[in-house]
Amino acid sequence: MLREVEKLFKSEISSYRMAKESGVPENTVRRLRTGEAKLENATYKNIESLYNYYQKEMGNMAKIYYDDILIGEIVTNRSMTVEEALNLIDFDEEEFIREQGFDDVDPNDYRLEY
Repeated sequence: MLREVEKLFKSEISSYRMAKESGVPENTVRRLRTGEAKLENATYKNIESLYNYYQKEMGNMAKIYYDDILIGEIVTNRSMTVEEALNLIDFDEEEFIREQGFDDVDPNDYRLEY
C-alpha cells in the first residue's frame, strides 16, 4: 500500500483534490507529501483511504516506456508529453543508459501508454 501512496504523491494531482476525494485532511496529505511527516508513521486509516483513492485513479495511470522497457508509472488527470512524464518521475537518462548498457538512446523511442 505504501508504494502506491508514494506513487500518488508523485503525481500531479493536487493535495487539495487528494484530500477532498480521499477523506484525509488536507494538512495531513500536504505534510505526508512534502516529507514533513513520514508515511510509515501515518495512521492505517489514512493510508487505506489514500490507497483506495489511488486505486480509483488507476484508470488515469500512464506508463512510460523506452522501446519495450518500462521506465516508470505516473497517475495523471490529463494528457502530457513524454518529457513532462519523465520529469515527473525524476528520470535520469545517463543512469538509464548506463544501467541498460546502451551507448545512447533515441528520444523518439520513448512513449507513453494510458
